[in-house]
This record gives sequence, C-alpha cells and structure tokens, in this order.
Amino acid sequence: MARLSAQGIKVLSLFASAPSIRRTGFEISKAAKVGSGTLYPLLARFEAEKILTSEWETEEPVDLKRPRRRYYLITREGKKVFHAAMADLNQFSAKGDLAWNT
Repeated sequence: MARLSAQGIKVLSLFASAPSIRRTGFEISKAAKVGSGTLYPLLARFEAEKILTSEWETEEPVDLKRPRRRYYLITREGKKVFHAAMADLNQFSAKGDLAWNT
C-alpha cells in the first residue's frame, strides 16, 4: 500500500468525498490547501501508483482561449488506498499511538 502524507490524505479525501468529479490541479490545490510545489509531484506519484488517473481537455487551446486543463479522477485502487489509510489512522488514533497524542 502507498504511504500517505498528510497532504496526500487531504488530496485523496477531496476525491473520496465526490469520486465522480474530475478536478484540475488548481481546484485540488485550492480545496485541499496544498501548494503546487507539493501537489504536482504528489499527483504524478498517485498516477504512477494507479491511485489517480488524468486526462487533458480535448478542445483546442485556441478555441478555449486559454491553456488546456488536465483533469484528475480517483481510481478504484485509489479509493481502496484512501479507505485503508483512514482505517489505519483511526486505529492508531483510538489507541493513542499518534505522535501528537504523546
């Protein structure tokens, strides 16, 4: 299972809350409050690990009058990873084993 940082959990929780919604990096950054220097390497890692998938808009930038956007979507595997991480976190939290509880 992929190890998830606090930022990774924030990003995946955003997707898990509405798994059918495609999101741009900007939307993810704003909603999860994760800076682009952290977010884009995280998104690339999640794609490599098949946690997220992405696709570019198909419209031409000239027609859009802006650059194309890349949309990210959580995968079935990503949902499993997120729920497993949350179960682990809840287990440690219930036992008081988290570092900030000591």
